[in-house]
Amino acid sequence: MATSPHVQKRSFPLTVFPVPKYLSPPVVGLDISDHAIRFVEMVRSRRGPRLGRYGRVELEHGLVVDGEIQDEAKLVAILQEIRRKYRLGVVYGSLPTEHAYYFRLSVPGTSIPPKEVRNVIEFKLEESVPVSPQEAVFDYMFIEERSDTTDVAVAVMQRKIVEQYIAVLSHAGMAAWMLEVEPEALACAVVPKGDKNTSMIVDLGEFKTIIAIVSGQAVLFTAVVEAASDALTTAIEKKLAISHRKAESLKKESGFQNTEENKNIYEILATGVSALRDELVKHADYWSQRSNADGSKNVPIQHVYLCGGGANLKGLPAYLSSALHTEVSLANVWVNAFGIHDHIPTISFEESLSFVTAVGLALARA
Repeated sequence: MATSPHVQKRSFPLTVFPVPKYLSPPVVGLDISDHAIRFVEMVRSRRGPRLGRYGRVELEHGLVVDGEIQDEAKLVAILQEIRRKYRLGVVYGSLPTEHAYYFRLSVPGTSIPPKEVRNVIEFKLEESVPVSPQEAVFDYMFIEERSDTTDVAVAVMQRKIVEQYIAVLSHAGMAAWMLEVEPEALACAVVPKGDKNTSMIVDLGEFKTIIAIVSGQAVLFTAVVEAASDALTTAIEKKLAISHRKAESLKKESGFQNTEENKNIYEILATGVSALRDELVKHADYWSQRSNADGSKNVPIQHVYLCGGGANLKGLPAYLSSALHTEVSLANVWVNAFGIHDHIPTISFEESLSFVTAVGLALARA
C-alpha cells in the first residue's frame, strides 16, 4: 500500500524534475516486524539495481505486538540509532499484514480515471471490510480490463496504524517516501515480472507465517497464522531437553527429511510441520472454492513460493508440494532485481529469504 494511489506508486517522482533512476539516491526497504527491524539498500546503476547495505536489529519482546507499536519512543530511539549508524536516507517502509484487508471488485468501464475508481471503492468500502471509510486508508491496482468493466484489487489499512508508522519514522528522522503492506512487498520481490499466474506466497517467519495469494503482483487474499519456525525449534528443545540454540542448530542440520538416520528429529517436527501444511491446504481450498462478486470462480493456485527464515528447513518444499498437489519452491529474492551472473550479492541465499519484505520494498520503484 502506497500513501499515493497504487497505480502511481511505481513512478513516484523524487522532485519536480526527476533525475534518471541510476542517478537517484539509493532507496532503503525498511521492514519493521514484531521481533526485528530489517533493512536492504538497493543502489541504482546504469546496469540496474545492485545490493548495497543491509542489516537486522532485534527488538525486545512486547515493543511491537501483532504489528501495533506499543512503545513509540523506544522504537524511535532504535530507528534513530540505525539511521545514524548506517547513514540511511530515503526509506520505503512496511505496514503490518495483521491490520490490512483485501477485496476485489469490478468497476464499470475501461481506462477509468483514478478519481472515478476511488469514488467506486469508497462507495463499496464499508460493505467489503470491517473498517469505516473515515478510519481507512486504501490503495488499489488494476488487475484486468474486460469488454465493459475493469477488475481492481483493493488493499485497506486502518488509518491509525498508518499514521502511527508515519509518526515513528518521521520522529526518527527518516524520509519515508512510501509505506506498503508486507504482502505487496513480498509479491514485488518473489513473483517474476510479467508472470500472470495465480501464486501463493508463504513467508515462514520465526513467530508468524504470512500467507498471500496473488495474481501477477496484485495481492488478492492474505492471512496470518501462528504455525511458524520458532515453534519447531521449541519442540526439539523440549523433547530432547537441550538449549534453544542447540535445538535451532539441530533443526537446520537435520531438516524435515524422513530418513533412518533422521527419524527422531523428523518425528519431533512432524506435528508442527503438519499444522503448517493444514493451514496452507485450508486456505488454498478456501481460495479455490470461493466465488467473486460477479459469480466467477478464482483461478487455482499454480505455484507456491516459500520465503522467510523458516523456509530453509530441508525437505519442506517437497513435503508441502505433495500435500498441496502444486509446485512448491524456495523463492528467488533477487528475481526482479538482477541476475546472479550480472551481480553476486554479498548476502547468502539462505539469509536472503529472511530479508524478502525489505527487498520488495527497496524494489518498489524499480
